[in-house]
Amino acid sequence: KEIILPADWKGKEIFAHFGSVTSNMYLWVNGRYVGYSEDSKLEAEFNLTNYLKPGKNVIAFQVFRWCDGSYLEDQDFFRFFGLFRDVNLYGLPKIHVADMWAKASYEPEAQKGALDLTLKISAETDADLAGASAVICLKEEERRILSGEISMNNFEIQKDGTVRLAWKADVPEPVRQWDNRDPKLYRLEIRILDPDGNVAEVVPYDVGFRKICMQDGLMELNGERLIINGVNRHEWNASEGRSISEEDEIFDIACMKRNNI
Repeated sequence: KEIILPADWKGKEIFAHFGSVTSNMYLWVNGRYVGYSEDSKLEAEFNLTNYLKPGKNVIAFQVFRWCDGSYLEDQDFFRFFGLFRDVNLYGLPKIHVADMWAKASYEPEAQKGALDLTLKISAETDADLAGASAVICLKEEERRILSGEISMNNFEIQKDGTVRLAWKADVPEPVRQWDNRDPKLYRLEIRILDPDGNVAEVVPYDVGFRKICMQDGLMELNGERLIINGVNRHEWNASEGRSISEEDEIFDIACMKRNNI
């Protein structure tokens, strides 16, 4: 595939995203080997920043039918090979959220909740991190109920050039719980500000407050017994094979709900 990079992507980190490749793949950019991936139903992402050049670029990848993971993936389904989910490029600013973990805890008796957030921030150079900050906001619909800010000045830079930020706060009561009948979600919004105070990136993320535990050998969700009926579902369309649409997904979910799954 030949691509031409947009002019406004200059200075960004550029990644290739492969949503699903069966069964494995090798990737080259402009004749240079980039990397390898296997696992048919997990996305593969590659940082192409150091392999791309202004103007025209050539991206090539080689897909194989079988790999040493094929035995582990062996299940009762029709075997197809190739690309079954979206493939795309995306660019991130010099300073951005490389990864994040948002743990929402909940106490059903008191209707109390807490948010425990860890951010992994990446930047092109250490200087980009000095003076930068992360602004955190939790919203219920459009109403802001919790906010905070973390400066990156006093955090140790890891060997991979990232910093890890930790933030924890109690959520104002009463907290609306998430359960299987009413999957209530709150919107968590993370804004990364560069050293000049400009917004470098905005990351939205949905969180639900719930408590799942084992009590006397039984699974409980928010203090009530939870029974899970499950099936082994494979992505499948009679005419399109393993490549399915949003309509296919909705149809399958509605069918499973009708059957108490």
